[in-house]
Amino acid sequence: MIDDDFQNPPSEILKLVAEAERGQYDVVYSYYQTKQHSLFRNTGSWVVNQMTTRLLDKPRDLYLSSFKLIRQEVVREMIRYTGPYPYLDGLIFRVTRNVGKVAVEHHKREGGSSYTLRKLISLFLNILFCYSPRPIRLVTNTGFLLILLSILGSFTEMATSLLSRHLPATDHLIWLTVFFLGGIQLVGLGLVGEYIGKIFMTQNGLPQFVVKKTILPKEIFS
Repeated sequence: MIDDDFQNPPSEILKLVAEAERGQYDVVYSYYQTKQHSLFRNTGSWVVNQMTTRLLDKPRDLYLSSFKLIRQEVVREMIRYTGPYPYLDGLIFRVTRNVGKVAVEHHKREGGSSYTLRKLISLFLNILFCYSPRPIRLVTNTGFLLILLSILGSFTEMATSLLSRHLPATDHLIWLTVFFLGGIQLVGLGLVGEYIGKIFMTQNGLPQFVVKKTILPKEIFS
């Protein structure tokens, strides 16, 4: 895959092919020693890479460039996706983790299509909500954290009251109650979200496994 703006010289395709053959990788991403993108594009790329590292378990040192090589077996699995929100890198990591990278040249943009702010926001939302249940689990974990803080705060208030022989401050009790009830609400929302997320991931066609190679009987005994 290569963009139409000629920032990646087509001759660099040979580097991706050579790296795929050398490491027997399913996918090879390119990366750049010196990027010629604008500040807006670099910022957007950084945000996308941070999100995909946490949501798709992408290696931290892997840059998800648009210039990449994908083996045909992986492509066949990717096009089985029937959902309305395709994100190519998300589909790749649903199929394989056997991914390599290679440095290539990067030139100044000569023309072609470009990302607008609206397109970048749409991409962020697709990654955030369509390829991982972790955002809703963050809500659940936040709820448990609030409950834990309220319980620890209650014990602290009780111990302080016993030692000082004074009743706990009213505003402290109010905040502890708010934290506890808010935590229960977030945990409840998270549990409902988990059920909805499981249904969504099922409808999304996430494969439990991918058959990479079929060995015929005659190959076994040959």
